[in-house]
Amino acid sequence: MLAAALEISVQCPKCDAPVPLSGPLLRVHCDKCQADFALKTRFWFRILRDIYAEAGFRLEDGQGYNAEAFERYEVKVLYGRQRPSCGRCNEPLELARDVTPAYDHACAACGATTPVTPPPGWLERALTPPRLLVNAEIQKEKGKAAEEGEAKSAASAPVAFTCPQCGGSLLVDGRDRMITCNYCGVNVYLPDELWFRLHPARKKNRWFVVFGEIRGNRVTSQMQLLRRTSPYIVKMYERTEA
Repeated sequence: MLAAALEISVQCPKCDAPVPLSGPLLRVHCDKCQADFALKTRFWFRILRDIYAEAGFRLEDGQGYNAEAFERYEVKVLYGRQRPSCGRCNEPLELARDVTPAYDHACAACGATTPVTPPPGWLERALTPPRLLVNAEIQKEKGKAAEEGEAKSAASAPVAFTCPQCGGSLLVDGRDRMITCNYCGVNVYLPDELWFRLHPARKKNRWFVVFGEIRGNRVTSQMQLLRRTSPYIVKMYERTEA
């Protein structure tokens, strides 16, 4: 089973803050400036193609790289050839080759659960599609009802806040950072301490991609494929094997 561990962040196009990508996300939200932006499918196709080539033909178990890429956004990728492991005790997880449907895998050592999911449908069009994803955030297809549900979930239980202009008591639910005081009519910009309490920042998350085995005639066929898409990586591999 060929697997790779990933930690990825992308630069927000609005404020340049690093935004962690905890899975193959196409819709991204920046916790710092609250901007939303999109990533194209080819962004993930290229990343997974190169990681497949490195992990399958160049890296040994436990080896990895810290790389940067510049496309539309600056991207930082930490990846390595590593079997999926428990986030609590770091013990390897014994997983099935294919997963349908998604489930929470219990670690045999400590009992902690890790989400295991099949890749989203759009990812199956990649040159080297993964078989399953471990500890990765997966976005579902959005409809109008789903978007309305997300808007409602963005609001939290109201928090009392004092207007800095008149001292009036305001109730803040986290929907907007700029609110209007009901007493004096002044626009109030919520301070960082309150806003980030209502909107906790995402933390960096390590997740895993499982591609499956590479052996026998498949190595030759995959090398032919990668020679067209990642010639530099293939050249490095052939040089080390010579």
